[in-house]
Amino acid sequence: MPNWLKVSLVFIGTVIGAGFASGQEIIQFFIIYGEKSIWGIVISGVLFGLIATAVMCKISVTGASSMEDYFGDIMNGAMLFVLDLIITLFMLSSFCIMVAGSGAVFHEQLILPLWLGIATMCAICIFVFWRGIDGIVELNALLTPIMIVGIIILGAYIYATNGISAIFSVDKLQNNWLLSSIIYVSYNTLTLVVVMTALNKLIESKATAVVSALFGGTVLCAMAAILWWILYNMDTAGAELPMLHAAGAISSVAKGMYLPILYIAMLTTAVANGFGVIKNIKVRFGISEKLGSVLICLVALAVGFAGFGWLVGRLYSLFGFVGLGVMLIILIDGIKYMKY
Repeated sequence: MPNWLKVSLVFIGTVIGAGFASGQEIIQFFIIYGEKSIWGIVISGVLFGLIATAVMCKISVTGASSMEDYFGDIMNGAMLFVLDLIITLFMLSSFCIMVAGSGAVFHEQLILPLWLGIATMCAICIFVFWRGIDGIVELNALLTPIMIVGIIILGAYIYATNGISAIFSVDKLQNNWLLSSIIYVSYNTLTLVVVMTALNKLIESKATAVVSALFGGTVLCAMAAILWWILYNMDTAGAELPMLHAAGAISSVAKGMYLPILYIAMLTTAVANGFGVIKNIKVRFGISEKLGSVLICLVALAVGFAGFGWLVGRLYSLFGFVGLGVMLIILIDGIKYMKY
């Protein structure tokens, strides 16, 4: 598998997490704003491609292997420390959300204890973490294509068997779909630098950077558009896992198809964000990767019981506003490296 595809699959797998694949993010950041929000999906795809291009081009030129390397030429020590803290907290929050999502799947769909789903996700993550960056790349190379193809097949299956038409409704549609789509991209930007710098050896040239970023942005846009179409045309009000609810309303076959896709999405994002946290605390505090793996899983075990939907709605929106500034810095700084 070429390096550009490995990098792109990690990028896609990092963004398509439980919030995305379950439909919670698609509803909370797009669909609640009505039909025009499909343009928000398009804009988010363009922004993902543009931001990823800026990040990867800088990495290919400078060889940055950490967040400190990446931001060190544009921020002083105090600002960098604050940014590092914010990003680490976001990645830890995202990791906890993925773990909570695993608990929701086990409890709601498999009728198994919530704690078992949470513990299972933590155990798998620890196994991958202990393999280092190679484990992250191998996991995404294996599972992300399955997730992409699965979402496409599900969309085609629903279209072919159901012939649905728009019925989504909310109490109050608002008009700030554009801001919401930008916020959605901005909080995902917080993770991007940490994960991509860990892949610096694979981002061997500017061509690799550009192709990886544009392919990733295009796929993310297409996947989001498919989920938007499904959820906009079906009644999933109040569902903790809207896409599973929608698939189940079509047929048991559709639901059976989507359940492993959702779990893969949770896993790929969990390992990417968790690895980023471990990497940062190792640099800051000298904690070994194995101990760091155990510590963040203990945190996730505690936080995971707060509930998946609640965590998505509160934490992602909060970090989205924080991420706006980071996104602007990346874009402005990245222009010179894209032209390099």
